Amino acid sequence: MMTKLISTALIVVLVAPIAAQAKGKCESMFKDGTPASIFVTIVKKIDTRLTEAGRHRTLHDRRQANQLRTDLFQLEAWARLHRNWPDEGERKMFIRLRDQTKELEDVLGAVDNANTLLAEASQRNIPALVRHLSDELHAREKDLKRVLRENDWMTNEGRTRTSKILEKLDDVKWLSTEEHVNYMRAEIANEIAAFEARFDSEIRPVLMRTKYDHDAVELFVHTWRRQIRWYAIYMQTSRGLIGLKDAPSKPSAEAGRLLEELKANPFANLLTTEKTTVKVDRVAYFELTRLIDQIGKVKDAAEMFFYIKAHLLASGTVKNEAEAEATARVLYGNIPEETPRRVQEILAEYDRFRPLAKIRRDITP
Repeated sequence: MMTKLISTALIVVLVAPIAAQAKGKCESMFKDGTPASIFVTIVKKIDTRLTEAGRHRTLHDRRQANQLRTDLFQLEAWARLHRNWPDEGERKMFIRLRDQTKELEDVLGAVDNANTLLAEASQRNIPALVRHLSDELHAREKDLKRVLRENDWMTNEGRTRTSKILEKLDDVKWLSTEEHVNYMRAEIANEIAAFEARFDSEIRPVLMRTKYDHDAVELFVHTWRRQIRWYAIYMQTSRGLIGLKDAPSKPSAEAGRLLEELKANPFANLLTTEKTTVKVDRVAYFELTRLIDQIGKVKDAAEMFFYIKAHLLASGTVKNEAEAEATARVLYGNIPEETPRRVQEILAEYDRFRPLAKIRRDITP
């Protein structure tokens, strides 16, 4: 969910601008455009954002928080791609980096979600729910403050997490650029293949139900979107190492509409340069982008229904589960029955285009 309200008293933490001025081998051995250099670029962006937040003594700005989350997603994605790195010690480092980055992104997401729910309760003018969600937001803000301090993302003494990450990256025995790119291509292809098998055996049967509960939305609809979004993030984060093929000269009517609809969408257009090493099907990638957006809108609407329902009960606004359900339906409609219909329409489109199969074909080394 997108944040509609950001607390102006989110967190007070100081940060020393250490990693932004980090020096050492990272400055000289990582050539721009290599897979290794992308790690350094993202880490320094995160450091810059945290340093700026520290100067203002808070992380309350919505735009700032969302930009930081975007950078964290990219760092987590790049670390995920290295979770099978050949060197065992370095592999463990990448896994720790993935987990630490995910923890910070998760808690930022929890603050974002609490803000969104509080804004919704305020708009609906439900006083008991507003009080309850204000307490929820305060608890999530405390979690964020704890994670930032305990993991040294922001500190006024010693080394920051970002400076430590740069030092660890400096010690990695990197593959040649060609070997490194082929490693990542194989990782993406293998991950897509594994997910396609899991999707058909575990996720698709739940998506075909006629009514969803919260678990169906969170564990299956959300999982579907989150997983296919990782493939888009991998390619976006590659900074042009992975690009797009030219559009077909004679696309089908549906493909033609898709290409026209998304031609100006920044998420659908991958950077392509002289350093691009592999190109994937443009129509497939555009369809992947559209699917991520469509599933996200349906998921957000369903999550709002179920979150508000749960908090109506927890806040004492209603007396029991049945009353919470009835109130949520008055506010948002018959989400448990409407969501499956919409998801299954999206699933039919997913099956027609088969974007993951086409991307896997192109990216396999």
